Amino acid sequence: YQASNMSTISCYHAVKRGDDKSTRPPISPLYTDNAFVGDRSGSMCSTNRGSQEGAVSYVKKQADAAKKLNCSEGFYIDFTTFDDTIECPFSGDASEVDGNVLKKMYDSMEPRGCTKLYDAIIDSIKRQSKRLDDKFNSLSPVTKRLVENQPWLFSASCSPMTDGFDNASRPNSKDEVRIVIKGYEEKYNANVIKFKKSINEQ
Repeated sequence: YQASNMSTISCYHAVKRGDDKSTRPPISPLYTDNAFVGDRSGSMCSTNRGSQEGAVSYVKKQADAAKKLNCSEGFYIDFTTFDDTIECPFSGDASEVDGNVLKKMYDSMEPRGCTKLYDAIIDSIKRQSKRLDDKFNSLSPVTKRLVENQPWLFSASCSPMTDGFDNASRPNSKDEVRIVIKGYEEKYNANVIKFKKSINEQ
């Protein structure tokens, strides 16, 4: 047996890397879905518009992250606000977030009314769960298997911002929200990140 001469082709310089030029940047998820649930009840007046500014700042950061991650299946932002009613002033791809959308979000967080915290979280997570299921079902069989083996490729989070005192949800919602969150975290490998009155006070 006589070995043939072989040339080695290096792709090192063709691969995008981090700032230190020696490591590859982290792999992006295929799909990201972030749900924000903002308390706009009267008690949030104490933030002196900090809750409004913090909510807008959070969404800006998510929109910036979407550009950097460039998820092939999309980066979704769902923005829900609540007092004793629940509203969703924005729900769409991060690329749709512009100055007009941010102003609408800011205005929607104007403090008023009571606090329907548990029902708002349940509503947001159920809508997000449907999006995640629909997105997963739209994937090819090969990609589905990939996501099943690497759950982080579908990144999901729900971020409630509140002072934490519910006084307007349906009876038994406190118990229901615990069940919904537990199932959400287990099924979708998701995170629930609770913010206090100001986004800067996690």
